[in-house]
Formats: sequence, C-alpha cells, structure tokens
Amino acid sequence: MSSAETVETVTEAGERAKAGTDSPGLRAYLPTRQTARALCSGSAVLIGKGWAWITAEGAKEAGSRLLYSGIGLYTGAYLAHTNPQIVMPVAVVGWIGGALMFAPSPPHPARAGPALT
Repeated sequence: MSSAETVETVTEAGERAKAGTDSPGLRAYLPTRQTARALCSGSAVLIGKGWAWITAEGAKEAGSRLLYSGIGLYTGAYLAHTNPQIVMPVAVVGWIGGALMFAPSPPHPARAGPALT
C-alpha cells in the first residue's frame, strides 16, 4: 500500500472490527503519550509528597500519621467495595486531577538537549 492510499474502516451494527485496528471515533478519547507521561510523573510526585508528609517529623508523629493514613485507606477501600459506582469515579477523577496538577512541565523544544542521531 502506498502512502497516497488511505484505508477507510466502516463497520455496521454488529460487525466486529479487524484485530489491530481501532475505531476512528475512539481515537479522540484515547490519551496521548504526553498525557500518560504527565499522569505517571504526577502520580510519582503525589506519592512522594504523601510519603514526605508522613515522615516529616519524629518517629512518634510518623507512626501516628501512618496509622491514620492506614485507617483512611481501609475506610476508603471499604466504601469503594460497598459503593463502587460512587466512590471509584470520584477517587479516579480526583487522583488524575491531582496527578496532572503536580506533573512537572515538559521542557520546551527550544531548551531541549541536542538530538541523538
């Protein structure tokens, strides 16, 4: 197939798409590599900030913060188990929002290092 040729995928109701292809309408909702990279790096920042908060002061304070965090996680897991239709979307959207807010900014193309060839 030459680069000038295009392939149009049309599926009718009930017809399955070929393996390895995705719906053209779905591509707009899939995350880009930049979004996935920002989500992963922001999640690492959130975990680091949480651990820094737990261990910020002495051992006694860290122990109590760790205990309270464990109780909160247990309560959250129980609520997620009993009411997943409410708790899971809230938790996922909250985590994604926080991770994207704390994600480091990508470097500008002009400031990027020399390209490796």
